[in-house]
Amino acid sequence: MPGFFHDRKEAGKSAGTRETVVLSGREVSYELERKQVKNINLRIRPDGSIHVSASKHHTKKQIEALFAANEKMIFHSLERSEQLRERASSIPQFSRGTEGKLCEAVVSSLCSRYYPFFEACCKGEMPEIRYRRMKSRWGSCAPKTGVLTFNTRLAYVPENVQNTLWCMNSAISYIRIILHGFMMP
Repeated sequence: MPGFFHDRKEAGKSAGTRETVVLSGREVSYELERKQVKNINLRIRPDGSIHVSASKHHTKKQIEALFAANEKMIFHSLERSEQLRERASSIPQFSRGTEGKLCEAVVSSLCSRYYPFFEACCKGEMPEIRYRRMKSRWGSCAPKTGVLTFNTRLAYVPENVQNTLWCMNSAISYIRIILHGFMMP
């Protein structure tokens, strides 16, 4: 039967309602969803909205007690999500192609500036440079193939920021390491 499990899962839920609670004199709005859960679940989403899921057996007083017990954490999380939204809005957003071209311009100017210091270690050949989006790194290096890969988000980092320079220096210096242990003089 198509949709049987989906229908059964949805059967225990009712639509979310908008509720408010007062914490330290501030009115906090949240979405309350009644569904089949054992505990009261409180989630603060990245956009700063608060979502509570509770069973029909939990009273509003119990939900408000949960808010009161976690008041400090709630305000801290709301403040943090507001700061993240402000910071994200200050960063210009480019398409992937434009981002890659900007990154290429940044990296090529930095490579031309720093490569002469490492030229002897690289046997006089400039390593191949590639660009791609990375979640947790500024760059990576494959010493065996001589390929340096840079995060396209370097386009957003001001040139005077230490992370950019550190990334360039460390990535080029990794070319010195051959077979993960032998250092070229």
